[in-house]
Amino acid sequence: MQTVTASDGTGDPGNPYFAITINGAQQFTTAEVEHTTNGTFTVPVDASQLSAGQGQLRIRVQFVDENIALDDDIATKTVRVEYPPPI
Repeated sequence: MQTVTASDGTGDPGNPYFAITINGAQQFTTAEVEHTTNGTFTVPVDASQLSAGQGQLRIRVQFVDENIALDDDIATKTVRVEYPPPI
């Protein structure tokens, strides 16, 4: 995976965040996340906000660097998960 770099031309570190899309429609974004090598992040999603019933959810997670004009897509991963998860 690429790293977040100073892409705004001022030498400041990047402003990384995650954008999450569920089933191609619902999108959630995080606040800026800390600069951590190989970090693990938890993004809470309010289950009442999901329009899907039971079954598989297609979740796309984008790691993005915020910029003034256009944000840079650093990495994207799509996974399928069962919802609700087995008890």
